[in-house]
Amino acid sequence: MEDRTGAELSIRWPLDWRVRPYVSTAVSARLRYADIDPLDPGEFTSALGPLAPPRAGQQARLRLQFTRRKKPPYRHTLVHPLDGWGVRLRTTGAAEVLGGDSSFLRGDVAGYRLFPGVDNHRFYLYGRLQAQTGSAFPQDYVGFSRYDGIELSLPSQVPLQLGDAERVRGYRSYVLGNRVAFGTLEYRVPLASSLRTEILGLVSLGKTTLSTFLDGGVVWSDGNIRDGVQRAGTGLELKNALRLFGVRIGHALGAAQPTTALGTTDDVQFYYRVQTALPF
Repeated sequence: MEDRTGAELSIRWPLDWRVRPYVSTAVSARLRYADIDPLDPGEFTSALGPLAPPRAGQQARLRLQFTRRKKPPYRHTLVHPLDGWGVRLRTTGAAEVLGGDSSFLRGDVAGYRLFPGVDNHRFYLYGRLQAQTGSAFPQDYVGFSRYDGIELSLPSQVPLQLGDAERVRGYRSYVLGNRVAFGTLEYRVPLASSLRTEILGLVSLGKTTLSTFLDGGVVWSDGNIRDGVQRAGTGLELKNALRLFGVRIGHALGAAQPTTALGTTDDVQFYYRVQTALPF
């Protein structure tokens, strides 16, 4: 976590490109200049040993993004969408201008798709590739995180995302490099349209699903991908639509372990995450 003071300009253009039902296309740009002060500059560790501590400094940063997705309207899209796909192309760079202390360039390609299963069951497939070059702050790493990112859909339809690195469920350590390939496959089963739980009309638990999943990926640096750190995890996850003071939040409780421990009770990890059912 870090304290940032600065300014940001964001622009988004919807495009009327190859118009199809429920399909949207947009390009966006975000320009940011900030003074960054890490709140916990202590030592962190990864699967490969100690990590460089987060750095304070100034950063001038530009992100360009192209997004195209199909997202039909459905009341339970927050936790159990029935149809849709998406692709996102993103380039992020920082330069040593206006007093900036870091310089890097990162390419990022991500995509997802939902496939029909039995009745309202759904297969969910998501993949992402990242590559980075240059001299970035240690906290601007490319790799696997030990924490899940937080994703919220606000009432204004503006998504809030905290943390951008992927995590292979079943592991609790960082892996850093400058190349990342990640993928996940889920089989989602609806359990109940509502848990019929409400507290003072302010908090309620809605749609609930059960998922089996397989996460996998590899992190490497420059050279051969076969020399990278490979991870694969599997488990079960309960997703639920939480309404909290009028805001709908997708959250989940799960259990995961490395695939190498599958069939045993070794290395089982329980986790809680706040994320939407679709990555973007």
